[in-house]
Amino acid sequence: MNKLILSTLITTMLASSTSWAKKPNREPVVWAKVTHVEPITRVVTQRAPQQECWNEPVRYKKHKHHNTSSSGAIIGTIVGGAIGHNVTRHKGAGTVIGAVIGGTVGNNLSREGYAQRDRVYYKN
Repeated sequence: MNKLILSTLITTMLASSTSWAKKPNREPVVWAKVTHVEPITRVVTQRAPQQECWNEPVRYKKHKHHNTSSSGAIIGTIVGGAIGHNVTRHKGAGTVIGAVIGGTVGNNLSREGYAQRDRVYYKN
């Protein structure tokens, strides 16, 4: 049994070595003496992360506070009452209606104005 295993192993080794030698694509090995060596190097720059800080201007609106004065309502009531009194030829109902409408218009104008006024600021 040992002779059979040994002979099979030797036959396999000889067959495999001859199969490598018979390949037509394999180039022959040529040995030569090295006369000059030049190292291949390159410089790599690696950037480290840095923290940058600055102040960024931010736009915000500041709403105008409502006027709490009643002067617009008082002036509107007087003007509206005078107009209503003259339009209805001195009758009491026109004076009252003109005073109510004039007071309402005068109050709205004194609180809000003709247009909404917002101030724009830039904050650092």
